[in-house]
Amino acid sequence: MSSKRDAERLQLALQGSDLVLWDVDQVNGRVTVNPHGYVILGLESGGAPFTLEEWIGLIHPDDRGRVLEAAAAHHAGQTPAYETTHRLRHVQGHWIWVLSRGRVLERDAQGRPLRMSGTNLDITARVQIEEVLRERERELAQVLEHMPGLVSRVDREGRYLFASPGYERWFGRPVSDIIGRTQREVIGARRHDELKPLIARALAGEIVDYEGRVQSARGERFVVGTMVPDRDPDGRILGQFVFVTDISERKRTEEALQKALQRLLQAQKLEALGTLAAGIAHDFNNMIGGVLGHAELALHDLPPTEPAALALRQIRATGQRARAMVQQILSFSQGGTAPADVVDLRTVVDEAGAGLRVQAPAAVQLQLDLGERPCLLVGDTTQLHQVLLNLCMNAWQALPEGRGRVRVVVRGDEREVCLQVSDDGHGIDETTRERLFDPFFSTKPPGQGTGLGLAVVHGIVQAHRGRIAVRSSVDAGTSFTLHFPSAGTAAAPPARPGEEPVTPTTTNSVQGVGRHVLYVDDDDTMREVAARILERAGWRVSTCAGAAEALALLEQPGQDVALLVSDLNMPAASGLALCAAVRQRLPALPLVLSTGYLGDEQREQARRLGVREVIAKARTVEDLAAVVAQVIGADRAPGLEQGGS
Repeated sequence: MSSKRDAERLQLALQGSDLVLWDVDQVNGRVTVNPHGYVILGLESGGAPFTLEEWIGLIHPDDRGRVLEAAAAHHAGQTPAYETTHRLRHVQGHWIWVLSRGRVLERDAQGRPLRMSGTNLDITARVQIEEVLRERERELAQVLEHMPGLVSRVDREGRYLFASPGYERWFGRPVSDIIGRTQREVIGARRHDELKPLIARALAGEIVDYEGRVQSARGERFVVGTMVPDRDPDGRILGQFVFVTDISERKRTEEALQKALQRLLQAQKLEALGTLAAGIAHDFNNMIGGVLGHAELALHDLPPTEPAALALRQIRATGQRARAMVQQILSFSQGGTAPADVVDLRTVVDEAGAGLRVQAPAAVQLQLDLGERPCLLVGDTTQLHQVLLNLCMNAWQALPEGRGRVRVVVRGDEREVCLQVSDDGHGIDETTRERLFDPFFSTKPPGQGTGLGLAVVHGIVQAHRGRIAVRSSVDAGTSFTLHFPSAGTAAAPPARPGEEPVTPTTTNSVQGVGRHVLYVDDDDTMREVAARILERAGWRVSTCAGAAEALALLEQPGQDVALLVSDLNMPAASGLALCAAVRQRLPALPLVLSTGYLGDEQREQARRLGVREVIAKARTVEDLAAVVAQVIGADRAPGLEQGGS
């Protein structure tokens, strides 16, 4: 009775466990299974036993050889039990996975198996889940392998429990070598110390975003990262997950964009300042021209020993310094004019050397190293003098207590010509270096500098198609190296129309021949000064305050004007407009312009109108009489065409 209940309990347990019981009669080739064995195959329960051939035929062809080998090994006594995982064909055509285990229960006298029993467990759902998991693992491995950033899992002590393949690319060591090491060992002590406060926040339960730099095997990288607390099912923090993305390329692009934006803003600022400066320079040139003109005329009327003559000479010197400042503002705002002459930079520096030594403080040693071979470039001597003066003044003002050495070196080859000005002063820090060429930026106390010196240098060097390299460190001196394209052994090109050189003169060194000159300027002082200069030189002079007045005078019957000199910037109509109107009415009348600045477009327009000369407004006192004599003299020479373009 007891054994019967035990058998019933066993049967119930087998039914509840979904196990298939199978028994193989090796002698008769029959396989008997319990009812559940038919169910999992989609067959009706209680069917006839399988033949051994039918039972083997249910096994998937790809698995059959492996199953038979496992059974044969157990039959031969090579394994204590038989166990395989394989597929069986369902009656509906699909395949189910089973875990099959069994053992030989009876053998004959020769040890050959007579009977073998075992179980099959349907593991189809488990295998399918495992396949999904394997696919997810494969996908994750592919993602981690090819993602540009890093993923890692770190315990509370900072040891790597997992590291993505990117770690090998970044740090040049196998991932297997990283696992078990600390973050400090992998990313470096300095970077780890920087991240310590952020790691502490992550271990306290906070999701932390950060940005910084990491030194990798291929150099420094800009990165953004996120630290996420690693929690167990109970919420305890076991460590952290770290996700890092390389943003080096984006950072470089942003920096390049920022620099481009700064250059654009600088250009816009310079354009606005240039417009303002040009207007200011025009008015200042008129005022300074008046001061210098009256001073020069008064000096001509006084004996050199008169006390008033000394004061006038001081006024003249001050006016000339003011004129130089206006020219510096124009050079800065307009970026310099395009150079036209081939010059030897050694000669330029040598000529400027004497003046520099006079201006240098007594405790400054000025050393010139001009080299031995010619250093030719296409440049403007006056502007290059200005560059050298500004750099040298900047250098000796940087010397501690005004004492030290300033060295000027000129070198050149077939490709480029270099001018280097260096000092052994206190140097320039990084913050100052970033704003070095900003206009009106100065480290000097108020009243001791305009902040235009290096901005002017920058503008002139750019106009000469050059570049500037600055090397400096605090307390180790500064070196400015200017690189210009070499002109090789080229001869000086001819001056552009309207740029023929005029030899500077004094107001009484040129004598006119009584011919009639018409001078047009909207400024009363400039008209008065110009008239007195020309009359003193022997010319007859008429003056007009604008284009309309001048045209009216020229249209009067019997007018005998031999030359028209006009200011460029006038309120109602410009000097170019006046020249255009005169050219239509009097095509043979020689034309001269007077201006503080003439752009390339305006210069070309003047050339087309047949303008003979352009006088720098600030040099009216020195050049006006000479230009008038030159143009009228050329106009009277036989065989020369008058006026016309």
